Amino acid sequence: MGFIDRLKKDVEAEKQEQDRMDRMVTRSIREIEDLLEKVRNEEDLLFVHKRIAYMEECIERIEAKVSPLDIYVTRRKVGDELWERAGYDPAIVPALRTVFKKNLERYKRQLGKLRSVAEETGVPQRGQKRTINAEKLKPYFKSQFKGMGNGNIDHFQTLIEELQNDRNKTGWAIIALMIYNSGRLSDRKPAKFIEWYRIFADAISVEMLGQPKPERLKPTEAIKKVFYYLGTN
Repeated sequence: MGFIDRLKKDVEAEKQEQDRMDRMVTRSIREIEDLLEKVRNEEDLLFVHKRIAYMEECIERIEAKVSPLDIYVTRRKVGDELWERAGYDPAIVPALRTVFKKNLERYKRQLGKLRSVAEETGVPQRGQKRTINAEKLKPYFKSQFKGMGNGNIDHFQTLIEELQNDRNKTGWAIIALMIYNSGRLSDRKPAKFIEWYRIFADAISVEMLGQPKPERLKPTEAIKKVFYYLGTN
């Protein structure tokens, strides 16, 4: 295999490796998000922490790995003419490595946020019957959402039934934010999310997160499917 062919092969291999890495890490992060939603006991929470730690180790190994393209730049000093003969812009290596480094930093930030959420996440209290004050919540929802008017479905009752299920503190905070941003609340909607969160948590008898940060409360696809009716008007 000639040098130009080797150059092409290594560039394409780098592109494929970056795509594979992005798919793998993105999928793993989504899986961890799903696991956080389903935490039911201390064992579940410990497993989430282990998954996060494992992915952080994976990122460190990926970061430490030397790319063949780095060798072309630091040792073999491939000139612009050879890159052009191979059909690439001479800036291809810096560009690919920049994307690679930016992706690594993004993964680290995402895993850091997940670790913070996991540390804040409580375990649902089994065996304790919660009281849900539906009458306290009802005035905060639009009449159409409560089934009033021709052809409207009573989604409010569906919501109340779903709120009977056990979840951890993070899960409840996510649901509160989904409702707050859904467009289903009436004119009584509080001006700030934290105000609604207090009302919601009190009405369904659950503990609040200590410092709820909306930017960290990302619903998984699974929870979106459960609360599909929380669309916007």
